[in-house]
Amino acid sequence: MVFISASSLALVGFVLAASTFLISFTQREELSLLRNSAGYRQLIEIIRSSMWRLLALAVIAGLSAVIAPDYQELASSIVLFFVSMALLATGTMTWSTLAILSLEAR
Repeated sequence: MVFISASSLALVGFVLAASTFLISFTQREELSLLRNSAGYRQLIEIIRSSMWRLLALAVIAGLSAVIAPDYQELASSIVLFFVSMALLATGTMTWSTLAILSLEAR
């Protein structure tokens, strides 16, 4: 469980780096259409959601590492749920990042 907590904290760093890159990259004049669209707000929400889910996973996994053995099975189920949600959010954010980068290549 400590490994999952540490891994999710490392992914938070990735999300922060990706969000910084995206926000600064989309400030370019060529991407003003994207920046002014309604989808840009959704992109920011995807990034925010990824960060919160990964932080929640880190806290839950860290707490489950020190929980009493009687509740270990329940804690493992909760961690698995948060792993799934964090992977979905990170995958969505990665896909969005790659889609925006492909706009620049065209």
